[in-house]
Amino acid sequence: MKTQIVNLNMRRLGNSQKRSACFEWLIQIQYDILMLQEVHCNDQIKAKWKDEWGGQCIFSGNNSLNEGVAILINHKGAIYKENV
Repeated sequence: MKTQIVNLNMRRLGNSQKRSACFEWLIQIQYDILMLQEVHCNDQIKAKWKDEWGGQCIFSGNNSLNEGVAILINHKGAIYKENV
């Protein structure tokens, strides 16, 4: 099984509606590792994002004014691929 990785520029994910729609789309495209640039997140919202994503998240940057990077593991895509 091949690991699929995608790298995307998100231009901020602070808006909960935009983030929710983005997370739904990211799950549907079924990449295994999602590398997101310019997420603009701070320590206060990282735990919230982890809950919303429902899987493993790794963040770089601690200030919503700086770009920041997030790496998300697509747990649902991995489960789907194992069952095919």
